[in-house]
Amino acid sequence: MSQLSLTALPSADNATGVQLQLPSRSWTLFKNIRVWAVKKTSSRRLKLHNKPSRAHQTQFSTPPTEWRYKPSTQVPSRLKKGSQHHGIHPTMPKNIFSFGTQPFDPTNRFVTSWLLPPWLLFACRALISIYIFTTLFFIIGYTCAHASLGGCLTVRQSFSYFTVLTFWGLGFYFLASSIHTLTYILRKKPLLSTFPRPLQALHSLFYTTVITLPFLVTIVYWGVLYSAPWFELPFDGWHNVSQHGLNSLFALFEVLLARTDTMPWVHLAWLMGILLGYLGVAFVTLASQGWYTYSFLDHDKVGGRGYVAAYVVGIAVGIVVIFVVVWGVVWLRRWVSEVKLGKMGKFVDERRADVDVEMNTAKGT
Repeated sequence: MSQLSLTALPSADNATGVQLQLPSRSWTLFKNIRVWAVKKTSSRRLKLHNKPSRAHQTQFSTPPTEWRYKPSTQVPSRLKKGSQHHGIHPTMPKNIFSFGTQPFDPTNRFVTSWLLPPWLLFACRALISIYIFTTLFFIIGYTCAHASLGGCLTVRQSFSYFTVLTFWGLGFYFLASSIHTLTYILRKKPLLSTFPRPLQALHSLFYTTVITLPFLVTIVYWGVLYSAPWFELPFDGWHNVSQHGLNSLFALFEVLLARTDTMPWVHLAWLMGILLGYLGVAFVTLASQGWYTYSFLDHDKVGGRGYVAAYVVGIAVGIVVIFVVVWGVVWLRRWVSEVKLGKMGKFVDERRADVDVEMNTAKGT
């Protein structure tokens, strides 16, 4: 091979041209460029070779990008790119009053479970809702019928308690979620997906309150308010365990068994607003009826207004800690169930697809 040469142009210091011989260095550079080009071409050919066919993509499409893992099982065709279910879970907007612009719950996380089939999830949510409303209405009727318990006056006053308000909220959430799950089963499209965007955002916030506030109620009651001995009347023991114990169990059900994504961090600001709003309700009750809803709000009983402020700040810190812990548990549940176990969810389509496959197999035989 002929040698490569570079000729320097004349300059003020060097009037004659100088020829530089660089055969070895140029040859090395040429080989490096050639090796890089071969590797690049081979890599591209390998990607094209491993790319699934169009028929395979139509039958078993890859899951949405929100899952961020390679599935080990076949994904229902309903999740293929281009369908109405494809998309990523809406990320929370930076503006606290914004509803976002991305598709809301494109893979029906609010109405499906990674473990339970849709019908069983609907049954569990409906039964929890029935139990909560049965408990609430029985407490109202039993208390009104017994003057020793305070009668109907106590029932009216109970709506000023944060515990009672959150228990009503639990009942309405499980009622609404069971309806959404049922409509998903019957129509393959939950009623939630037809709501205006503000109502969808409110449902997401509703879910966040359901999986955080019950834990706060349980911790504050058994850690601050309750004092031994145990209740003399079985009725008192039952309704206190239901409202201050089972409430957290119901919340844990949604945390562990639903397919919901992690809560948006902006919801933490709304939780603070809810607690601040209840503080206003407590002092309006004091001004209008002359009694404190909780003893730690009474500065005469706790030893001064500074202690009341300390309790309020402590509860605010508590909801932050609870939010972070629940967020971590939801993230861990999703990582274990979807990434490690490959359980992407129980869908209505999967059951019907299995039936179609079995029927086709039977016809072929």
